Amino acid sequence: MLPGSPLGPARPQATSPAPVSPPEPGHWENPTFELLITVRVLLELNQENRQALSGPVAVQLLRALEPLTRQRTLSAVQAAAVLDSINRALGSRGTRNLREARVRLEQRVQMELASSRYARGEDTPGIATFRLALLVPGGQGTVEAVSRHLSFNPFLQGVPASALRALLLNLKR
Repeated sequence: MLPGSPLGPARPQATSPAPVSPPEPGHWENPTFELLITVRVLLELNQENRQALSGPVAVQLLRALEPLTRQRTLSAVQAAAVLDSINRALGSRGTRNLREARVRLEQRVQMELASSRYARGEDTPGIATFRLALLVPGGQGTVEAVSRHLSFNPFLQGVPASALRALLLNLKR
């Protein structure tokens, strides 16, 4: 008989693979970068599904995020505290959704990097910095400002401020 013939011996049925948990997203040493990425991901999550961040979760997120619009400075300790407040507000299920959305964002960034000149090794001053710039609202300018001034609050101006304001408005609805 010919291989693959319908009259040949039956092939064992393929078993479905065990569910694979999504990979852990990357982690940046500076909590301010983590907070910038988290605000972006929360905004994307809320735009995908308005009910994802509503009710008591929205109230707690507002409490954690609104002070960022007034603080002149944002230390690493303060950024870490806001991240902790966000995770507490989201609970385990919301934190899992946030992590999965972040993995999707990082996959999009990775695809963008793969198709760029950085993937080919041309003019690569710092691929990690370039990757971070694609993850945070405000891009390279935000990365440079936060890196230069450790207590800089990026949520007071520019794209990070716009992203935070949009998220806060969505949470208030």
